[in-house]
Amino acid sequence: DTTLLASSSFDETICLWDVPRGQLHNQLYGHTGVVYTVDFSPDGRLLASGGEDHTIRLWDVAQGRCIAVLRGHCHAVIAVKFHPDGQTLISNAFDQTLRLWHVADGRCLHAFHGYAHHVGSLAFSPNGRQLASTSSQPFIDLRDWHNESSSLVRIRTGDVNAVVFGSDGTTLVTGGADHAIRIWD
Repeated sequence: DTTLLASSSFDETICLWDVPRGQLHNQLYGHTGVVYTVDFSPDGRLLASGGEDHTIRLWDVAQGRCIAVLRGHCHAVIAVKFHPDGQTLISNAFDQTLRLWHVADGRCLHAFHGYAHHVGSLAFSPNGRQLASTSSQPFIDLRDWHNESSSLVRIRTGDVNAVVFGSDGTTLVTGGADHAIRIWD
């Protein structure tokens, strides 16, 4: 449903907003701490959330209920992102790991360890082949998602808080502490 907007909150809730009406559509309860991140599945039927309670929750948007709680991180979950195929989800937390989850059954498919700093923002390219991530370090990591042995491309950027791919899949857009938005080819 493209008329809904999800917001996370320090009051342990998730709000679903009816954008055309400018009204609260539903409020979701379940996390036991700050909710830091939310992301809709590509088809809009599910919402993933992550929070201070170290969990990821999957929500049925139409019914407004939690259908799964994913556990595996040992610190607050600060970003969740659905893969464009809708079948997998990636998360990152202050435990300096990324985790790949199977959405249908909630299994952790892989844990990526070894990050020297916590990862901040995550973005998949529109075709799902590349994953871009930011960290507390002044660069963006770009990796071929379908080839774990592929080399990591590191783009030096400055302090970046957010990253998204352009709809063409060939550009990255970043925003940072310097209040600038940058477009990378």
